[in-house]
Amino acid sequence: MLLIKRNNLLSIVMALSVLVCTAKAEIKVYAFVDNSKDIYENSRFDYKIMIDGDDKAGDVDTTAFDDFDPQGPNESNVSQKSITIINGKRSVNEVKRYIMTYRILAPEAGHYDIGPVKVTIDGKDYYTNPVTFSVIKAASTDKMDIEMKLSKSKCYVGEPVILSVNWYIRYSITKAIGDYGFNVPIFKNSDIILDDLNDLSSSSQVITVNGNKVAVEQSRARHKGFSCLKFTFKKVLIPTTSGTFELEPSSVSAKIAVSSSRSRDSFFDGFFDQREYKIFSVRSNPLTLEVEPLPNDGKTSSDIKLVGKYSITATATPDKVKVGDPIELKVVVRGDYLKAVDWSDLKFPENFEKDFIVSKQKQKPKIENGKKIFTQTIRARNDSIDKIASISINYFDVASGKYSSARSNAIDIQVSPNKMLTLADVEGLDGNMVSTSKKVTSEANGIKANLESHRLLEDQSFSVKRLALSSVNLTLWAITILMLIVSLVVRFLRNEDPAKKILKRQKQAASKAIRKINSINASDSQEAKKALAEAMLGYVADRFNRREATVTSHDCYEEIEKILGSDDASKYSTIIDNSQASIYSSLKADYDARWAEVAIDVIKRIEEGLK
Repeated sequence: MLLIKRNNLLSIVMALSVLVCTAKAEIKVYAFVDNSKDIYENSRFDYKIMIDGDDKAGDVDTTAFDDFDPQGPNESNVSQKSITIINGKRSVNEVKRYIMTYRILAPEAGHYDIGPVKVTIDGKDYYTNPVTFSVIKAASTDKMDIEMKLSKSKCYVGEPVILSVNWYIRYSITKAIGDYGFNVPIFKNSDIILDDLNDLSSSSQVITVNGNKVAVEQSRARHKGFSCLKFTFKKVLIPTTSGTFELEPSSVSAKIAVSSSRSRDSFFDGFFDQREYKIFSVRSNPLTLEVEPLPNDGKTSSDIKLVGKYSITATATPDKVKVGDPIELKVVVRGDYLKAVDWSDLKFPENFEKDFIVSKQKQKPKIENGKKIFTQTIRARNDSIDKIASISINYFDVASGKYSSARSNAIDIQVSPNKMLTLADVEGLDGNMVSTSKKVTSEANGIKANLESHRLLEDQSFSVKRLALSSVNLTLWAITILMLIVSLVVRFLRNEDPAKKILKRQKQAASKAIRKINSINASDSQEAKKALAEAMLGYVADRFNRREATVTSHDCYEEIEKILGSDDASKYSTIIDNSQASIYSSLKADYDARWAEVAIDVIKRIEEGLK
């Protein structure tokens, strides 16, 4: 009996041990920044969230650090598995770990806290530890400058004002510029709506500033007596409340090389210099924007939302039609801020739809050459219509300080009657209906005489069975079943084991990357650098079974260092860094074909080292 009790006690202890071990394996999340490196104002640095105990990404609530303009995340599965065999006993040790890295923007110099961040994993919420970091002020320089300009310093509520931010860099340091970051505080003002002058998809250079996409234009300019590269981005500011807005200075921080030393490898001399960078920062002038409320006197409609100066014209094509013929009505609006104008702002005549059939499908308006074009198809209902009445648009005129209405010109049209088709017109009987039943059955040249087949005696009523068993349908059924069988066989043959797919991907990695590198067109420097970096990152992703979108030059360094050592790893990762030029490609070194030669050589030696 005592032995049984002891056995029961042992079972309970073992069960509790399992529970304890399970508890130890519980998922935990941690947050951290690298405080061993200086963090300068307006520069970006890494904020990492580590998921300990799982090997997949979580759903991160970024509310706690949204003020720092987070970008990303870049995700990396750093789980490890090891197998040990001691005295013939095999044991597997596995550590599951996943890291999500956000690039966040450092604000002005000072001390900052990021509170606990919620991470949801498999429907359960976890919270990170709070993080504290310090931001130091960057050095100032007279070799670059930044300025802000407003299209006007006084406006009304709802009136669009254009903000221009210009960054000047002296030509003498353009090739020494590294990473950079902007801070435009007005972009974070909740009382001001931001919009773009044009569609960003048509812009060649787009960057993110305080969480907003901006299109950048590059030009040459003379600033304060020096030849400079000028980078400009603009935003439309639309104030939603009245008052005086103090626009805090904008700033930009950039890494500038202050010294350099050439690599010992003569092959890399000239474009693989080891540079020492220092962070420099410049601030713009502050601005003031005075916003007046819209007056209530003279307001004819509560839905007027356009503020500025607008005009409207209309055309109709063709202007000579018959009843029911399509007419293309084109309405053109010109004004200060066209993106805000939509179909609801166009006021058609009260009886417009009584005179015209209006298509329910409206074309999307488009902006061209300072005008917004609305196109609609209409059809005249009767021939008494002789014109298309004026179309109007209501707005607040900032020049006169009064509410106003712009009207298009009336359009003269000629509508002629159109004959209405009847059943008799379609049958071509001219209204004289004649019974032909007797003629068909009695005349020698009727249907009976001309139908030389026994089908005249067959039952022609509908039958599902007859339809299904007809020769045509049986052939179609046979072809369909045959195609289904062939597709199943092909799918079965192609359904490879996932392990085989990974092995195939790894075997083809080198040939795939080398083929891409050899096909690079070096005449287009920017595209060549982009293609080279993508091929090199893609090789490491394929060869080491990594997600291509998450592989960085640092990851490449770590993988190659294990096989070839630090020298080759440094060459490979440096080529990627130099190839991945910033958006301001003119500030970077030109593409050199020898980069491709080095990359291919490293790839080939990696393959030899893995054999």
